[in-house]
Amino acid sequence: RGRVKVWVPHLMATTYRGWVDTLNDKKFKFLGNNINSSINTILEDLKLQLPWAECAAPISGEAASGRFNYFTATGSVSDTARLSTFAPTLEKNVDIGNQNIDNIGEKPANVYESVEYKLNDAFSDPAKYNTNITNKYSYNYVPNSYSNRAKGTFGVPNVGSHVYVFFTDGDIMHPVYFAVAYGKDDWKGIYDSVDEVGDSAPGQDYPGYYENYSLSGKDIFDINVDTYRNKYVINQKGGTLEFVNTDNREVLKMTHFSGSFKEFNNSTNIELATQSDQKLVMQDQFLTVNGFKNLYVGRDFDSVVRGDLYRKIGNLNYVPHVQYKELLRGLADLKQLFETRRADAAKKGFINLSSPLQSKSGKNAACPVCTDINDFYWKINNIFVYAGTGETTSLINSPWSNMGIPAVIPFAFGIPATSGKFPGGGSIFGATCPACNGSGVSPSTQDGDFLTEPRKQQIAKYISDNMDNFANLEKQMGVG
Repeated sequence: RGRVKVWVPHLMATTYRGWVDTLNDKKFKFLGNNINSSINTILEDLKLQLPWAECAAPISGEAASGRFNYFTATGSVSDTARLSTFAPTLEKNVDIGNQNIDNIGEKPANVYESVEYKLNDAFSDPAKYNTNITNKYSYNYVPNSYSNRAKGTFGVPNVGSHVYVFFTDGDIMHPVYFAVAYGKDDWKGIYDSVDEVGDSAPGQDYPGYYENYSLSGKDIFDINVDTYRNKYVINQKGGTLEFVNTDNREVLKMTHFSGSFKEFNNSTNIELATQSDQKLVMQDQFLTVNGFKNLYVGRDFDSVVRGDLYRKIGNLNYVPHVQYKELLRGLADLKQLFETRRADAAKKGFINLSSPLQSKSGKNAACPVCTDINDFYWKINNIFVYAGTGETTSLINSPWSNMGIPAVIPFAFGIPATSGKFPGGGSIFGATCPACNGSGVSPSTQDGDFLTEPRKQQIAKYISDNMDNFANLEKQMGVG
């Protein structure tokens, strides 16, 4: 219940042995034998006899044990956003948003606290996600939503805290603590006070001068009077939340026990992760940087993209890019031309395979295979005949065709080889030339007779003539 035992010395002092019967001043601020506190002698009696004090917590936003709906006249602790799941139903609802054993709706965050729906990032299993490293904190995406819990501010003060107390109906045995009282050193520790000019020197965010002193009668400008100063700090062992309200130094800073922090100030947002840093985004993420973006990776950079990757560089103003492309197209068409006009333009579908300006002027050489430009070729005219299987057979196309002879006897009749140069015209010994396919013309442009391409000499002039156009379009594209 957040209760503590509270001791009010001037109301609860007379019953403790060794306290009032010693005639000396009692001094104490905290507990502990190491600081010689006067409370030490009666601490055990205090623990046994003091009444429990209830907590009077501040009202902060929603502050109740549940919610009431007038339409259905139903009270519930449910944090659902749907009236249909505000109250328990007779049949169990298997909706992912209803995790409560009372079968009522929860905060959407509650589902991620369930082991069944526990989240992990893409670095939990390198084999599954094709990553190169394993994140040992891959499953640490568990929120603390406190779904279907009481609303308000909760915190139990430490033993030894100085608190203010009121008594219910004036009964000192029914105390209620409701506020904390800090000492001077406590305040100095939070406001970073120094003692260089005296024990009461304030920190740079401690209020006072701006609200309590006037500039009238001063000959010298005093920044301490001109600047409003204020700071609000929530300091706990696990972390600190700091709001700096001082003029021109407004800061919101959240610092973790480890030293990791997030800060928002007037100049920049700062974040420090003293250990690893990770983020899991369940849907889309959009990041816009209107200035420079700088990225430094001290070791490996493992990037896995499961879909398309688009990378556009430069000013994405469409018009100058199109105009620049057309200028470059003219230059590319010239540079793609062959040194000689040995081919016509080639195109596949809508894609140019060569310069569209390319045109053939000249002729190919004769086919080097079937023309007489080479040495003699020899044609061997031997004819082989073979007797088939059987007792006897006849030799076909031979002088002994009517004579029966034993089977499996080969005969070869040699006709003298002939030689000569191929006459050309696309044939070889009466057969179609396999190189030129019967045209008699070389399929290659080697050794052909073609005119030179005069437009190759226009490249330098094209660049010179369009230099201003290139420069003006590049200005419109911006950096990049």
